[in-house]
Amino acid sequence: MKIYLITMALLNLIHCELRAQQEKGHSRSFTVAELRAKLDSAMKGDTEARLGRFFQEWHKASVPNDQAAIHQNDTTEALYDVFKCFYKPFDMVKLGVLDWDGNRRNSKTRYIAVQGEVHYSILPVDSVSEMVNSKKVRIDKRDDFRPPIAVEGSMVLYLMPEYYEAINAFLGGSSKRGSNGNKMVDSMEATQCKKRFTLLKGWLPIAEGDCSSTTQLETYPFVEGIKFNRNLSLAIVSFWAGGDFGRCLLAKRDGGWVIEESDVRPRN
Repeated sequence: MKIYLITMALLNLIHCELRAQQEKGHSRSFTVAELRAKLDSAMKGDTEARLGRFFQEWHKASVPNDQAAIHQNDTTEALYDVFKCFYKPFDMVKLGVLDWDGNRRNSKTRYIAVQGEVHYSILPVDSVSEMVNSKKVRIDKRDDFRPPIAVEGSMVLYLMPEYYEAINAFLGGSSKRGSNGNKMVDSMEATQCKKRFTLLKGWLPIAEGDCSSTTQLETYPFVEGIKFNRNLSLAIVSFWAGGDFGRCLLAKRDGGWVIEESDVRPRN
């Protein structure tokens, strides 16, 4: 009996340690500086091979959250299930995104980058109309968000903080302020910036930035937030596809989530 109790205590300790590791998130294989150096080296030669290794290492490090993290409670389970149902970067026409160049850009990419966090709310209401009209909303955030996504034709990357920071630093360049106080980029910086965007375009479906601000690295559609009703049977996903903003209504039917309708309003 004593041996049994000791064994159970040890197993419980191991389980607690594993859960603690999971809560800390993924372990970094490289620092931001090391990742930036890898990208800079690709500018100097042997570009295809060096970028290939960079993205292969990133893909290898892109491990989805385990089942214990996903199914820890009804809310997190619904959050992951809704995102998985909604997120179809190669089929955004179903969401009402019709005349956006990103549809073509996404279809030509080798990798997609999934956002690393998602905001969500549980509303104390039941119907869709009540959800739409809710004013006071408590917003929560799921960090270290790595949903198990399968996309045919491309490999999945999770936009972990170190990669987000390193790639933006690589694309950003230095900037200076003009006489009016606004950021400006001189011609040499702009030329280098364009070269860097061109290097990555075949690997990630990013749009060319202005070299002075943070680049949108997440592969569209980007989920701005998800609202659930009180019993987690309805969800409204607010999302962006380039400059177009949309809302998508999902409902839980027969134990699974389905898209009921989606509305997109192009930027004027």
